[in-house]
Amino acid sequence: MKTWAAIMTLLLGLGIAASQTTDETSPADTTKLTLTRTKVPKVPSQPLCPVTKDPVDKKIFLDLEGKRIYFCCTACLEEFRKNPDKYLDILDEMGAILEKTPVSGNEKKE
Repeated sequence: MKTWAAIMTLLLGLGIAASQTTDETSPADTTKLTLTRTKVPKVPSQPLCPVTKDPVDKKIFLDLEGKRIYFCCTACLEEFRKNPDKYLDILDEMGAILEKTPVSGNEKKE
């Protein structure tokens, strides 16, 4: 009988100890994490031709309304000229960020 009482006391003691350790919180448990969004600057990028969606050749481009548009070949440049609005919409859908047309030293700045 004494053994039985000792076992019950031991189990009861372990139960109390376990409940006390789970109720206590350590500083690590109460630390709140705060996520912040960092704005990443948009870098001009147009890796794909708006006509064929192939990689562009930076030597083949058209400057239009202050923006530089690159193409994979001269045939695509000519196709673009036939319907620029269609291909500007495609560039927008692709998420392309067009470069500004470079200003040469000979042009007048406004």
